[in-house]
Order: sequence, then structure tokens, then C-alpha cells
Amino acid sequence: MGTENSKAIDHRSTSNELVLDANTKYLRITSVTRDSPEARLQISPFFHFIVQVAPCKPGFSLERDFYQWVIENENKTVKLFMYNILEKKLEIKEITPNRNWKGADSLLGIKTRVETLSSAQSSIFRINGICRYDYKGVLVPREDFIIAAKDFVYGDLAELKSKIEQFGECPIMVYNLARNQLREESLNLQGGQLGLEIGKGLLNDLDYNYSLSRKSQMKKMASDRQEMKKLVASNVEEVEMVATKRETEGGDEEVQREKENVPVKDEDEKVENGEIINEI
Repeated sequence: MGTENSKAIDHRSTSNELVLDANTKYLRITSVTRDSPEARLQISPFFHFIVQVAPCKPGFSLERDFYQWVIENENKTVKLFMYNILEKKLEIKEITPNRNWKGADSLLGIKTRVETLSSAQSSIFRINGICRYDYKGVLVPREDFIIAAKDFVYGDLAELKSKIEQFGECPIMVYNLARNQLREESLNLQGGQLGLEIGKGLLNDLDYNYSLSRKSQMKKMASDRQEMKKLVASNVEEVEMVATKRETEGGDEEVQREKENVPVKDEDEKVENGEIINEI
């Protein structure tokens, strides 16, 4: 099987930067097949866009020529230039298209659709509140973001509602910022409304750095809980050892007294002039 390597770069600081156009059509990855060449590159469906390839001939078009290019480069190491809209960075992925993987149904093991970066960004909404009972426990206000529809492209909230009205219940990709996790949920209309309080604009932007910070905090909290459990267990063990030691020492003392025939004083006994006197 071919060898795949990944190198991440910041496209804003590289001398040979690839200029991206928000309104140019690129290939948005919508799924990655398990065990495929792409699966080992840590590709995030719906967040990664293929924006360029190398090598390629002059006049190459991603929309028109990409899959033919993949076929022509079977078993050859090539480069995919990918833009991650979540982390906002360009990544260069080296990969060898091949069919030598379990359940191979293609050379790369991905599905894509044509989309612009502009439409991808405008389709992200923050869920700030829930107005329907059937969404409670399913969607998390202020943590969940609607990222994209699984099966179609929309440009704004009105178009999303129109598509859902047209198709009925639709699978939607939802990203949880606190857990840094993408999942699939279903949305539908009731009375022509989604039943959600949607946020858009600067205060509702998807901030990946916050996600990393929150994930780090949760990891530290989990570590602190583990340390506390260890400390409590250690203290309990120490107490049990002391108690066992006292019981052992007390038992040895009684045995020694029996050997020496030394009577044990009762609480109601007094000793005067070396004799035991019982008070009645």
C-alpha cells in the first residue's frame, strides 16, 4: 500500500502561498471511506476542501478534471492542497491513489461536491436556543453549529428552510464546539419554522481556538479528578493500614497478658497498695 504523509502550513505566512478565492468552485470532501488512502490523512469531512493538486497540466480544472487526474496518477505519489475552513489553514497532503486497501471501491476513498468557500462559510449558523421539545437533548444551545446539509448546498438560512420544505426531513451536519465533534442530525419544519434560535455574525462565529482551549480545560479537569481519586484511595489505604496495625498490636498485648497471667482491669476497679479493689 502506498505511503501517505501530511504537512500543515499557514497559507498566510508562506512565501509560495496559494491564493484562494472565496467565489472559486473547489471540491468539498463530504465523506471518507474507512481504511482508504484518504482515511489515514486525518481528513475532516465537510471541513476540508481540495483547492489544488500537483502535478497538473496547464488549464487543469478541479471541477472538470479531478477524477480523471486521479486515474492517471494511480500508484503514483501526488500532492493535494487542502483548505480547512474550521482551522482556517492550508495543508499539503502527499498521497498515493491505489486500490490496495480493504473494501476498495475507488482510488482515494472519498466523496466530494463542488462548492465555494464563500457558500461554505455563509452556511454556518450557531444554535443559540431551542423552541421545540423534540430537539431538546438532541441539539445543544450555544455549543452546536449547523455546518452544512449532507445532501445539498444552501447559501443562507432562507434557502436552507426552502430546501427542507422541499425535501422534508433532512440530514444536517452539526458541529459541537466544546467537544470538537461533528455529527449528523435531522431537521424538519413545523408550521413553516425550524423551531431554533439561530445566531449569525461576529459574536456567533465558529472559533476553533476556543474549541482547543475548552478541550484542554476538560482534559485538565478529568486529570484533576483522577488525581483526586488516587489521593482519596491512598488516604483510605493508609487509614486501613493504621487500623489493622492497631488491631494487631492490641491482640498481641492481650496474648502477652494471658501468658504472664496479668489480670485486665475493669472500668469499675481501682488499684490501691498493689491490690485490686472492686467498688460496689
